[in-house]
Amino acid sequence: KDKIHRLVTERPELFTDVGEETTERFDHLIVTVEHQATHIDLLQSENEQSQEQLRNQIQELQSSLDACRYQLENERPILGQQLV
Repeated sequence: KDKIHRLVTERPELFTDVGEETTERFDHLIVTVEHQATHIDLLQSENEQSQEQLRNQIQELQSSLDACRYQLENERPILGQQLV
């Protein structure tokens, strides 16, 4: 009870539109924590999806770079022969 009262005193913005009852404040904290946990899960999922997309893009770029290198390596001898 004292910890909740201290929290209300230190962080009143967390308890806007919440009554004076300790149980009401405690319930509000529980709902807030549950909401934050859900939000964290969503952000982690979005982060994993973004990382997967970036890995795929890197792989595609690496493949394109490899193809360009291969093409350059094969054209170099031909250009050398044409100059001679």
